[in-house]
Amino acid sequence: MTLSVYDENKVALSRQELLFAAKEAAGAFGVIVEPVGADLIPLTGIASFKQDTGTREDKRVRDSRSPRSGAKGRTPAGSLSFPMYLMPSGTPGTAPPGDKVLEAIFGTKTTRAADTVQASPAATINSFKPATLSNYLAGQPVAVLIGTHVEIRLITSVDTAVHVAPDFSAIPATGAAAYAAVGYTLADNVGSLSLWHKKGHTVKVYPGSLAAALALAFDGENEVMPTVSGKYQREVVCGTFKLASDIDGTADPVTATVDDGNKVSVGARFNITDGTFTETKCIVTGISGDSVTFTRGTGKHAFTASGGVECTPWLPTGVEAGSVVEGRRGAAYLNGVAVDIIKLEVNIDQKVKPHENEATSTGADYFESYSTPGGREVKGSLDVYFRQKHAGLFRRADNLTAQAIWKPAFVANENGYPVAGKAVVFIVSSMRLAKPDFSEDDGEVVLNTPILPDDDTGSNKEVSLWFL
Repeated sequence: MTLSVYDENKVALSRQELLFAAKEAAGAFGVIVEPVGADLIPLTGIASFKQDTGTREDKRVRDSRSPRSGAKGRTPAGSLSFPMYLMPSGTPGTAPPGDKVLEAIFGTKTTRAADTVQASPAATINSFKPATLSNYLAGQPVAVLIGTHVEIRLITSVDTAVHVAPDFSAIPATGAAAYAAVGYTLADNVGSLSLWHKKGHTVKVYPGSLAAALALAFDGENEVMPTVSGKYQREVVCGTFKLASDIDGTADPVTATVDDGNKVSVGARFNITDGTFTETKCIVTGISGDSVTFTRGTGKHAFTASGGVECTPWLPTGVEAGSVVEGRRGAAYLNGVAVDIIKLEVNIDQKVKPHENEATSTGADYFESYSTPGGREVKGSLDVYFRQKHAGLFRRADNLTAQAIWKPAFVANENGYPVAGKAVVFIVSSMRLAKPDFSEDDGEVVLNTPILPDDDTGSNKEVSLWFL
């Protein structure tokens, strides 16, 4: 059967862009890991991957106006960047879309199980006792059912009960749900990813990807769309090509001639189809010109090149999940005084350093390991309305310590309350505030204060991100 879909002049379309993130195993940096459908990242724009070829100029002096051909050096780390949604999964305790990326950036993921309010000690307007008290820590958010609606609060302390701020609108009833949550907290070391990027008719894999920096903003009007950036080790390419020689149904591995061997790299995954039969996820193990050696995939079959056999990049079918959430006003507790937040911006940089592993160098053309040698950088800013009661509070902002800031975003029900499983909360547990500045918002004065999150205990508690 001759395929009519193969078109070497086919132009890639911008809407044909997908990005998947698969978590690489500890100690196996740069070893390609295949994604599953749930690893689809909710992109909100174009993903960018750029890497120098490593070509070096030949600077020898000679009596000619023409330069010599350059020499090929080691390939430096590539740079990656992409925007994405922060989207809760819709189910409390279930990881959100983009889970692997968030875990790689922060370093640690925690899942807190669902619980219920206990009868003793009795709940109060700002405290309750869950069945498993050890699952709750100060500085975390919690979502509790109050009557018929959900309220999200910040945990201020834990002793024989969980204490929260601000107060609940009513005392939680015995047996009321304390919903499950998934949180991402900072760690000394961060993980690596295999990023799979589909752009039109081509899939590129970026093993050894380090999603080490995150820039995000929560405000009261827009969706939460952070930008992720970092470095990556190398690029593995798989375009769309044709078989130019026959292969039988048993040989494994097999070497075949293709119409253009430049369209694939070692490590690429591809499918083979003649329009009737399809073999899924073959893996390229060697390339010599237009001769490609590969291990066979699922549904092994004999293919006749004269029948028009197309080879296309493999990817799982992406699973779209989650809900787009809108930012809501949060609260800051500055020297014990609650302040309403209009906007919170935070930039996290884990200061990851790609480098060659000099102890076990293989002479590879790309960096072979990475570390986090320096202190991370976490900076941001806070916008609040300048109310009369704040005048004294911000008089010496350079000496002001903020105990906690929390900024939620959620899908609201018809009464404006959060829906369980559809809320995001960003926590800044401790920080100092720099000198404030003033601006105008529709006739009202807004105070903007740079914030410097810190953690004197050295326990990686500057910031955290939670889905409830």
